[in-house]
Amino acid sequence: LLDSALKETARIDEILSGLLSFSRPTETKKEEGNLLEILEESLELISFQTKKQKIKIGQDFPPSPVVLNGDKAQLKQLFLNLFLNSLQAMKEGGELRIEVSSSGDGKVLVAITDTGEGIPEENLDKIFDPFFTTKKGGTGLGLSICYGIVQSHGGEIEVKSELSRGTTALVRLPLS
Repeated sequence: LLDSALKETARIDEILSGLLSFSRPTETKKEEGNLLEILEESLELISFQTKKQKIKIGQDFPPSPVVLNGDKAQLKQLFLNLFLNSLQAMKEGGELRIEVSSSGDGKVLVAITDTGEGIPEENLDKIFDPFFTTKKGGTGLGLSICYGIVQSHGGEIEVKSELSRGTTALVRLPLS
């Protein structure tokens, strides 16, 4: 019973934290930073889970730093949310691929691709809506928070998906 109570308390805490982040977005504290370091730190946070789920990580990063003006904590939350969504879609293992490249318009493109179950086409236009979820026990706030973070940084986010083949989140952020 104590274990169940602790799990439910953690779940409620996660829901409340999401609601607070959504309803009272924190002030964006922008400073120059290396996007590649932020991505590496976010990947480190999920490393235990990826090993546990037998998920391979593929990275295609440029050799030199990618400098942008952003809020490191918010950007880390953005990528962590996207990575966790990918892990949840790959319960039976798979591959998570992160590619960083120039989008040619003064922005950097981060493509996060998984080999998970994919998102039904009828849900793609709703995934950034607050409280929209198809996950049991989900809050529907993760991707809305991601959308808000990207917008506050002057970027764009879009998601492409194919059922049974996987999903790609494309994040474009302005370079410093």
